Amino acid sequence: MKHILLTGATGFLGKVVLSELLRRKEELQWASVTCLIRPRRTQNAQQRFAKEIKRSRCFAQSSALDWSKVSVVEGDLGFEGCGLKPEDVHLLRDQTTHVIHCAASIDFDLPIEKATLSNVTSALNMLELAKSCEALQHMVSVSTAYVNKPTKGSLPIDEKLVPLKKPASRLLDAIHDDPQKAETLIAENGYPNSYTFTKCLTEHLLVERKAQVPLSLVRPSIVSAALQHPVPAWIDSQAAFAAFVSLVGGGYMRALKGKPSNRLDIVPVDVVADRIINRTFEVDGLKRKNWAQNTVVLHAVAGPNNSERIDVCCKTVEEYFQKSPLDRQPKVVHLGPRGLLFRGWEALVHQLPSDALTWGARLTKDKKLARKAQLLKSRLLYTNQAFENFTHNEYHFTSSAPLSEAGFNRVAYIENVCRGVRTFLWRKNPKRVTLAGESHIHRENDLVWAGFKPKGNLAIRTFGYLLRKMARQGIKQLSFDEDSFREALAQVPPGHRLVVVPTHRSYTDFLVCSYLFFERPDLGVSIPYIAAAEEFSKIPVLGELFKHTHAFYIKRGQGKEDVGLSDMVNNLIEENQTLQFFIEGTRSRSRQFLKPRRGLMRALQNTGANFAVLPVSISYENLPEEDMLLQELRGNPKPKMQLSALLKWTTKLIRGDVHLGQIHAKCGAPCVLNKKSDVPTLANKVMAELQKNTVATEYHLRAFLMRHPQLNVSLADLKAAIQRRGGEVLSSTLQPKEGMRWEQELCLRYQWQHWFYGDVANAYPSNPALSHHLEQNQYHCVEGLGHPHASPELSGLLRVLMAPVVESYRVAAQLVAEGKSVLSPQEVVRQKDQVHLPFVENAFNYLVAERLLARDEEGRFTAGEETEKAQLLRDAFAMTEKPVWMMSRGEA
Repeated sequence: MKHILLTGATGFLGKVVLSELLRRKEELQWASVTCLIRPRRTQNAQQRFAKEIKRSRCFAQSSALDWSKVSVVEGDLGFEGCGLKPEDVHLLRDQTTHVIHCAASIDFDLPIEKATLSNVTSALNMLELAKSCEALQHMVSVSTAYVNKPTKGSLPIDEKLVPLKKPASRLLDAIHDDPQKAETLIAENGYPNSYTFTKCLTEHLLVERKAQVPLSLVRPSIVSAALQHPVPAWIDSQAAFAAFVSLVGGGYMRALKGKPSNRLDIVPVDVVADRIINRTFEVDGLKRKNWAQNTVVLHAVAGPNNSERIDVCCKTVEEYFQKSPLDRQPKVVHLGPRGLLFRGWEALVHQLPSDALTWGARLTKDKKLARKAQLLKSRLLYTNQAFENFTHNEYHFTSSAPLSEAGFNRVAYIENVCRGVRTFLWRKNPKRVTLAGESHIHRENDLVWAGFKPKGNLAIRTFGYLLRKMARQGIKQLSFDEDSFREALAQVPPGHRLVVVPTHRSYTDFLVCSYLFFERPDLGVSIPYIAAAEEFSKIPVLGELFKHTHAFYIKRGQGKEDVGLSDMVNNLIEENQTLQFFIEGTRSRSRQFLKPRRGLMRALQNTGANFAVLPVSISYENLPEEDMLLQELRGNPKPKMQLSALLKWTTKLIRGDVHLGQIHAKCGAPCVLNKKSDVPTLANKVMAELQKNTVATEYHLRAFLMRHPQLNVSLADLKAAIQRRGGEVLSSTLQPKEGMRWEQELCLRYQWQHWFYGDVANAYPSNPALSHHLEQNQYHCVEGLGHPHASPELSGLLRVLMAPVVESYRVAAQLVAEGKSVLSPQEVVRQKDQVHLPFVENAFNYLVAERLLARDEEGRFTAGEETEKAQLLRDAFAMTEKPVWMMSRGEA
C-alpha cells in the first residue's frame, strides 16, 4: 500500500502535485495522502487546508475528486521533529512509504539566515523523519534548476550535483555561527541570491546525510501556468515570469532589463508536477538505481528547444494584452541589458512618473494613492533587479525526462500564461468581461474615453458616451463572453465578410453590438451597419441621427426584392463593411425564438460574395420595454414608436426607477453563407446557435421557483440540471418582485427552458400539443438525459413548464368544439385567463394545419372543414399520461 506524505501543499506547485495525485489515483493505486501544513497565527492546519487548498480554484473544476483519503497533520518543518505531535509522528513512521517535499521559500531577497531555515533546515528535518519511516520506499525533494551556473555558448548542463567552494557542512556551520558575515558566502560560491545558494546547499546536505534513504532531487526551471491540468492556464502565484507578465500586461513595466536574444526556460506547473510524481513512483521510464550509493537528479525543464527568446516573450505579452487589456495599454519602450541606457529609460518611464504621482497625491493629501505609487515603483525596481541573473545569462539544461508534449508551441504557451495571469491573478473572467454598468470600473472620464477610441464618427462617439453614462443608472452589468467571440472570429475563413446577427428582444439590441465593437476595437470587428425596420426612420430627430450611427432602413413583408435595399447592401459589401441584421425580423414580445426571416440572407447570397454569419445572443434579466411588451401579450395592439415615450423612459432611468439587472452577449460558431448555401437550412442553423448561447441568470430561475413553491427543487438543483445539459447560468443578486405577473415569468423561461425540450420529447412523445410546441420552438437540439437521471422532481418540473402550453392549446380547441364564432388569438387572450398569447398563436396555426381552422385572404381565422374533431383533439392535448420513464418503471 502506498501512503504519501506531502509538504508544501498550500503552495503553487504543491497544489498541483496534490491535484495530480487525486486525478491519477486509480493509475497510481495509492492508499492515502497526508499533507503536513504549518499553522498560522489565526488559522490551524485544518483551517488552512479547507481555505487555501480545498477552496482553491485549482480544485474547483472537478467534482469527481475523492478527498476521503486525504488527511492533514499540523507541523512546522523549521523545528526538530518537524513540529509534529507525538501521535502524528507514530502514525507517519508506521505508514509512510513515499515522501514528496515541495515546501520552500522562493523569496530571492531573504537574509541568508531565514533562507537557510526555510530551505535547508526544513529539508533536513524532513529527511530525519523519512529515515524513521519503517516502510519508506522513496523520498523526492524539490530543488531548482538554477542551482546550476550559467554556461557560455550552448554547453549543456547535466543532471548532477554542482560543486561548492567548501564542504556543505562547513558552510552551514558558518551560517549558523555568524549570519551577517555569511552573506558573503552567496557571491563567493557564484550565486546571485540566497534562494539559489541555499537550494544548492540543501542538495549537498541531503546527499551527505541520507544514509540508506532512497532519494531523488527534482529541479524545475521557471515554473508557470498549467498547460492542461487542473485546467489550462491555471496559476495562483505572482512570482517569477508571472510577475513580468502582470507588470508588462498591466501597462506598468515599460523598461525591461535583459538581453533580447536570451531564452527563458519556462515550464508548465503540471509538467513539473507529473515529473515529480512519476519520479516518486518510478513510472517515468527511469530505471531503479542503487540508492544506497546514488541519488537521482532530474531536471524538470522546458529545455533549449522549447524555450523562447526574451524579446519574443515581451512582444507576445504586449500583443496579448493589447487585445485583452488589464488596466493600461501595454507598451515596452526599451528592452536591453544592464547599463547606462537602461538606467536612463528606467528613470524616465518608471521612476519619474511614480515620483510625480507620489508628490501629486501628497499635495492632495491622498495617502492611499501615494503609498500605491511608491509600492509600484519598488515592485518595478525589484522585478528588474531580482531576475537579472535569468535575463542576462543562458542556461542549456539537459533532462532524462524532457518536455515532450505533442505540439508544444512556445508562443502559444506564453499566451497561455498571459491568459492565466488575466483570469486567475487579475480575476478577469474571459467569459464575463464587463463593458459598462454599475459594477464596471471606469478608469477614464467618459468624454475622454469616447473621444480617444480609434473608430467611430461623432454620432457613434456621442451614443457611446450616453450609453456608458446611462448604463450606470439602470444596468448592473453589461458584459460579454470574450472567449466565445475570439473563438468564433478565429474560425472565420479568410476572405469572408462579417455579418453580425443578434437575437432581438429589445430596441437596446441595436446598441449592444455597436457599443461592444466600439469599446473593444482589439476584437478586430468594425462597427456594423445595421438593418433597421422602417418605423425607426419615422421617429422625430432620432430617425435621422440613427443613420449617422450606421443604421439603414428596410421595409419588411413586401414579398418581393427591394431594389434600394439591394443597392445599399452591395455598396456596403464593396466597402468591406460589417453588416448587422436581426434574423427574427421583429422584437420577440415574449423572448420566444421566432421563425427566421430569410430575405436579407437571400439578398446577401445574391451578391455572390462569401460571408461569415456571427450569431450573437444578447440575454437580459429585465427588458427596458418589459411593461409595454406585457401589454401586447395581453392582446393589446402594438403601440407606435414615439420620441415622447423614449424621453419618459429616460426620465425614469435618471431618477433611478429602472433596474434592468444584467445584460450579457455571447457569440456562437460562425455560419458560412455563399452561393451554394441552402438558406432555410442555414437560417435554422443560425437560430440554433442563438438559442444554444442564450444564457440564464439566477434571477430567471428565482422567478420561476417563486411562482412554483410546490416543486421540490432548489435554485442550486435547477442550476445544476441546466448546466448538466450544456446551459450556462450566471450568478445574480437581483431578486424578482413579489407579485410578478405570470405572463412575465413565462417570458423569463425562454432564457433556459429549451435545455429541457429533449426531456419533454422523451417524457411525452405522443402529446400533439407538446410535439407541435417543440417543433415551433426547438432549434438547438438537446437530448434528454434519459432514465438514469429521471426522477419525480424532473417529472414535476416538466409538467409545470409545459402546463401553460397544454392549457393554451386546449382552450383553442375548446373554442372550435363549442362552435362559437372564431376569435383571433389576441381576442382569446383578452377573454380567457391563464392562456399565453404565443402559445395560443401556435395553437391556432396547428389547428389550421389540421383543418379545424382556416384563414381567409385577409389573414382572419374562420371555421375549417373538420371542426368535428375539435373535442377529440382537445382531449389528446391533455397532460394526463405519465412520463414514459415512469410508465416503464410502473411508478405512479
